[in-house]
Amino acid sequence: MPQRANLAEATYPVRPPLRDVPRKGYGTALEMTPEAVDTPVDADDIRLQVAEILALDADGRRVDVAASMSGRLGNSITKTMIDQWTRGSRLDKNMSAAWIAAWCEATGSTRLMEFIAAQTGLEAVDPATARWGRFARNVARELKELWAEVA
Repeated sequence: MPQRANLAEATYPVRPPLRDVPRKGYGTALEMTPEAVDTPVDADDIRLQVAEILALDADGRRVDVAASMSGRLGNSITKTMIDQWTRGSRLDKNMSAAWIAAWCEATGSTRLMEFIAAQTGLEAVDPATARWGRFARNVARELKELWAEVA
């Protein structure tokens, strides 16, 4: 079982990485490496860690978070629902994955998204960082092609 993370510091255990697979005309797709497929997932541990993240993110602001999510989703989200999500002890009271973006927006925290990404070997980054990463990959690829032509 992976080591439990200090959730306040937003460092999460990660599964082995996915691998970029080139797709003609579509950039890349993600494909799980054999290590990621073979790594067991402890659903109870993940459920409890998600509950802890939710509790940290909504600390003292559950009514406001519920109102913000309700406005964005067009569904009625209540403080009671958030209380149930943060307990982690009830298997039947989990947050819908469709509501994750609304949660992150309402709380101003990306901890939940970062945790979920880490479980698949990915890292959630802000758009500016992602653009710089794509730029660096493109420069590296072009340099490699130039060196191949020179050699």
